Amino acid sequence: MKTAIISDIHSNLEALQTVLEHAGAAGVDNYICLGDVVGYNADPDACVDTIRKIPNMRCILGNHDAMAVGEGPLSGINQQALSAIQWTRDHLNDEDKAWLASLPLVITDPDA
Repeated sequence: MKTAIISDIHSNLEALQTVLEHAGAAGVDNYICLGDVVGYNADPDACVDTIRKIPNMRCILGNHDAMAVGEGPLSGINQQALSAIQWTRDHLNDEDKAWLASLPLVITDPDA
């Protein structure tokens, strides 16, 4: 069994697609996302939709994800990150916001 661990996508669809193509070519069959699916770049909905559709994907809530859906304080970040979070809030659809808000902070593996 091969597992790909991805993180800090930050709405960069092209990079996400490249990573997933590489993982597919390597025979990956399980995925773990360590959060920050959204933030900074131009494709938050497309990145969330891509992550949501991957079979065997487990994902935790990143701080940018939490801020984008109003689950985390807008503090401790620079002005560029703040602007990106505010832009992302306006460009995420309700379904993707709900999915992000549902992500856990911790994943417990019962087989570990």
